[in-house]
Amino acid sequence: MNKRASFTISIEQVKRAHEEIYHGYWFTDEAKRFFDSRWAETATLIGTKAFFVSSDQFHDRGYSAPRKYSIRLCDMATGDIRTVGEFQAYASGREAQAAIKKIVEEASQWLKT
Repeated sequence: MNKRASFTISIEQVKRAHEEIYHGYWFTDEAKRFFDSRWAETATLIGTKAFFVSSDQFHDRGYSAPRKYSIRLCDMATGDIRTVGEFQAYASGREAQAAIKKIVEEASQWLKT
């Protein structure tokens, strides 16, 4: 049997799950402004888990830290969002996206039966 283990979904679907099911604030304008957050336009869905890249940048009194990237996981059944691995572990979005690709490849092996 040849089933696809992952699918691409829009970040809007992730936002809806987080806001409507979890009633979270993760994607609010206030949170985005405070953390200077950005996120990918798409997520990779494996089962009910959506993986996506986000970035944050710290600012304080004229100082701006380098922008760093994290892998996030949204449980589409509950809307809860968690960090996968270490927070801000990646220097670029491309590096974080490559890590998601590796997660997907490994998960695909587990799901093949």
